[in-house]
Amino acid sequence: MEDGKGVKQGGSPRISLRIRLTLWVVAIFTLIHWTTSGLLWLYQSNAIEQLADERLIEHADKLVRRVADMLPGVDRALLDEIAREQIQYIRFESFGIDVLRRDGTSATRDRQTLFDASEISAPEVLASGRPVFYRADASVLSHPGFAAQGKARVVAMSILGGDLEPYVLVVGTSDDFTRSQLALVGRIFIVSALLGPLVASVSGWFIAGIAVAPFERLGRMAAQMRPESLHETLDLPVYNKEIAELRDQLNDARQRLRGAFGMQERFLTNVSHELKTPIAVILAEAQTLNLEKLPKDAQDFVRSTREEMRHLGKLIESLLGLARLREGTAHARMSRVTLNDLAVDTVDGCLLMARQDGVKLVPELASDEAGLDAEIYGEPQLLRTMLENLVRNAIRFTPKGGRVTMRVTVEEGRGVLSVTDEGPGIPESEIGSLFERFKQGTNQRPAQAGRDAGHGLGLSIAQGIAELHGGRIRANNLEVGGCVFRVCLPLAGQPVAKKPVPKGVSVRYGHNMS
Repeated sequence: MEDGKGVKQGGSPRISLRIRLTLWVVAIFTLIHWTTSGLLWLYQSNAIEQLADERLIEHADKLVRRVADMLPGVDRALLDEIAREQIQYIRFESFGIDVLRRDGTSATRDRQTLFDASEISAPEVLASGRPVFYRADASVLSHPGFAAQGKARVVAMSILGGDLEPYVLVVGTSDDFTRSQLALVGRIFIVSALLGPLVASVSGWFIAGIAVAPFERLGRMAAQMRPESLHETLDLPVYNKEIAELRDQLNDARQRLRGAFGMQERFLTNVSHELKTPIAVILAEAQTLNLEKLPKDAQDFVRSTREEMRHLGKLIESLLGLARLREGTAHARMSRVTLNDLAVDTVDGCLLMARQDGVKLVPELASDEAGLDAEIYGEPQLLRTMLENLVRNAIRFTPKGGRVTMRVTVEEGRGVLSVTDEGPGIPESEIGSLFERFKQGTNQRPAQAGRDAGHGLGLSIAQGIAELHGGRIRANNLEVGGCVFRVCLPLAGQPVAKKPVPKGVSVRYGHNMS
């Protein structure tokens, strides 16, 4: 079973559908984004390297005729001057030119090579007939007027000198600009790789929210399903086939539940009718007995039987009334009931139980203008059953010598009947399930735990009666001890004549709890 926060009761937490959809969107987008970005980075890096090589070959081709006319015996200073001229026209930080003979020695007059001849194979270049690329230390380009660091990009190609002998033209440039371009592409890739999942998370969250919104609305509607609302139909506008099918299935389930509850109510009505006759017979026979000829124990048994049969008869009548109200057939018995009169009648019906348990039962009636003649509209017997269940429950949990108070107030246009006891209170773990059927409290008085524990139906029936009258019952613990049950019911309107207070009931007007 799972609660509203997506936590499995009695198990580990579950991740909500919206979060799971968001994670899937982020995972898929991130995988695609990183894969395409990685391929793009490889392509862009290769393109930058290839462009640098092509530009280097382009400028080397421009130097072939110029250097060939100087051979053999070209000056080193002249080559450096030509290199300085190249820097003015291209984006190279440093530039160097060298010429090698067939055997790999320098073709300059001073016989000095700019690049390491051992790294450049002149016979290989001459034999291939095409440009050959090398990597060299860029520091060799650091001569007057130049400054280079890191690696140099070097290309060697064959040329024919003025003496018709083959030579190798070696052109090198620093690789700083190319490296900076590659670093820029790398930074862009890293930033994109970090921002992509973040953007995907935000987008995925909103997309998932749109996707699960119909499910959430259906869930809220399903959570509000009550036996009295089963005749209603889920009317949810949907724009896709899956949600429409789910809505239809929920409507079908609601119809099946309505039929099942109808069968239950009919069964309850039939059983109640069947029980009325034997209860009436037992009560009539108990009333005809001559108690004077019976032993005291038998007299007590007969009196107790009479009292319990009366309570059982009232319960059967309440169950029948509850069934009639659920079926919509008891509205003819609905009438206006004054809150103060209802409280007095309830206290009068519970006085005997309170005296037997040594509990003082005190009604505090409304005395202000708003509450003195305040009325509610309902079935009187059901309303009294509701309040008697609350009062008897309070008596059951109040220690001997304690007090149970019924207070009548009017708050924000609603009638409020509060039943306060001086018992041990309600354990926090039980408040949420207090009105469930067959739910029994654990903080009873030891003397009553076995004698009058009940069957866990009183509070459930009371809550059902309150809901049928458009109200609700709330339970809270008090800081000073004990707890209070508050019944909130809508007011009916114009007042009617008040009933006289039953004999033997001490009534106080006002809300002083002292």
